[in-house]
Amino acid sequence: MPACLRIGTGILVIGAFSLLAGCKPAYEVEYKLVASGGEPCLQTKVSGKAAELAVVLTLPDAQDNVQFISQHDMITNCHTESFSLVNSDYRVQPGMYKLMVKTVSPEQVVYRTSFELTPGPIEVTDVQLGGLIQEGRLFPTWCRIHVTNRGSLPVVFHFFHLDVGGRSLASDYDYTNVDFSPVAMPGVSVLVSRPFYPKVALAAGTYRTTGKLYPKSEATDLPDKARAKYISFDRSLTVSVAK
Repeated sequence: MPACLRIGTGILVIGAFSLLAGCKPAYEVEYKLVASGGEPCLQTKVSGKAAELAVVLTLPDAQDNVQFISQHDMITNCHTESFSLVNSDYRVQPGMYKLMVKTVSPEQVVYRTSFELTPGPIEVTDVQLGGLIQEGRLFPTWCRIHVTNRGSLPVVFHFFHLDVGGRSLASDYDYTNVDFSPVAMPGVSVLVSRPFYPKVALAAGTYRTTGKLYPKSEATDLPDKARAKYISFDRSLTVSVAK
């Protein structure tokens, strides 16, 4: 029976079945995409009898990542391992992934499946500003950008630039000092938030707000931002100065 893919809550969940149809599986495998430590990961749970196992994740570029599970770790008949999905430049490869579980001795494949991660639209659903209110004006000190990933490929964000009413709220210097890595998982809204020094004063009103949101994989392209890929947005932002 083939694995079943379900994307509803933004978490990729796959149930495991025997390689031989009609047989009770010696091992069952569940895996899902999770965000851990600022990185997208594949979390794999193996259930079955205690034995030494190897879990192999093959990336779209044919690179194999292997996690070994000892017989001692399987003594409770269940063990969980995680694979980071980002490479050295924080890119998550689009394409087909293959997952295999095999016993070490004797060497025998007990489970295999594949799944595909594809990029999709990244939607900015809301932008918020806050900060110091003095003399009836707002001096922004933080910004929150709500983002929803409509694809199945996770994205790690790192930089953004924001213009409110034609006034910049992030300088080139700020780009090199941002320290956050929110992960936009499939179908899930994520908050991209960061503080900054107040540079402009905004009176109460509605402003055209434009911005560029940079994935972390583009960090090496800065400060040459002309070559860096980004997600742009254009929204109306209402500023209130009521305390």
